[in-house]
Amino acid sequence: MHIETDNELVDLCVLSMLKRENTYAYNIFKYVSSCVNLTETSLYCILKHLEEKNLLSSYPLEYNNRLRKYYAITAQGIEYVTEFLNKWKSLANVYNFMAQDKLEKKRRWL
Repeated sequence: MHIETDNELVDLCVLSMLKRENTYAYNIFKYVSSCVNLTETSLYCILKHLEEKNLLSSYPLEYNNRLRKYYAITAQGIEYVTEFLNKWKSLANVYNFMAQDKLEKKRRWL
């Protein structure tokens, strides 16, 4: 897996939230925008894009006598997130190694 843009990281945040629970757009916006730069307008574009890629699906659900559009992650979406997390573990190990203090490195090799 190759992450090409910050938009792909936002995609992954949206999908990760949907792994936890099916929910509606405003709820996704509220939580995802707390960790990445996101506007409500851009979220709707992202949701449409992810649905077109079959990474999530949507369905209507009645709430207070109104239909609300809910989103759910697909099996393909779960696979996409899992692949990223597995790759990230390897990258995190490399990052941690590179970021170690020089003295700590010397002690480790002695």
